[in-house]
Amino acid sequence: MWYEFVSNKQCLERLYREIPDLCDVRIESLDIDREGTRLTIAFDMPKYVDFPPQKWHPEYNTAFVELSLSGIESLKIKYSRVFLKSSVSVEKVSDGFLCVNIRGGVTAEICVDSVHISKVSGYFKCLDKS
Repeated sequence: MWYEFVSNKQCLERLYREIPDLCDVRIESLDIDREGTRLTIAFDMPKYVDFPPQKWHPEYNTAFVELSLSGIESLKIKYSRVFLKSSVSVEKVSDGFLCVNIRGGVTAEICVDSVHISKVSGYFKCLDKS
């Protein structure tokens, strides 16, 4: 599972019976800090939480997550002009690094020292009924 090597995964474990795979997620942003040592990936989870925190409004229907990737070893990004959803995976590679792979409208391979969940929040998203 994608969250196996992610630190601070307990925040998601408290919200979901089973944390969903990151298939067909909408990547909101990919941000690289100005020193080039950390990258943040922000996206909507593919499924709303099973146990929303009390502070979340009852009308929320979308969970938003930011992953903070630290100690960038290598980075490759390709973007298609047509926005499509992407799938995200996190794997441990033989040299001890973690490799975050994004495949879809945004394609990336990012090898890092660590992946940390830096933010989880909820919001209401208007759903297209077509």
